[in-house]
Amino acid sequence: MLNPKEDLQMPLYFYLEPEINDDPSMEKVDRITIVYKFIRSKKQDLAKLAKEELEKVRKNKLILREMRIKKKLAEGMTQEQIMEELGPDEEDDEEIKQLTQTIQNLKNMKSDESE
Repeated sequence: MLNPKEDLQMPLYFYLEPEINDDPSMEKVDRITIVYKFIRSKKQDLAKLAKEELEKVRKNKLILREMRIKKKLAEGMTQEQIMEELGPDEEDDEEIKQLTQTIQNLKNMKSDESE
């Protein structure tokens, strides 16, 4: 909680996948505006929010992986070459590991508070 005239640096990073350039639905887009808002909530279930975010990340990564595979197949690569180039599957993905750990930490905090 911040008091009046206090400040807090909270860097946010936004990353756009390079495939955005190949997405037909983005053909006429020449500007992207990112908007975010902090919402105060005393009873917010952070573990639930993190779990929902994890599901969104998993879904988006799957869509992106499928797009990359289709593009590489069209370029003439074999399935084996593609899998070698794309690298680790979901279990080895660092972002998913971090979100999973965050969910577990939040659940642990919640159970500690209720004791």
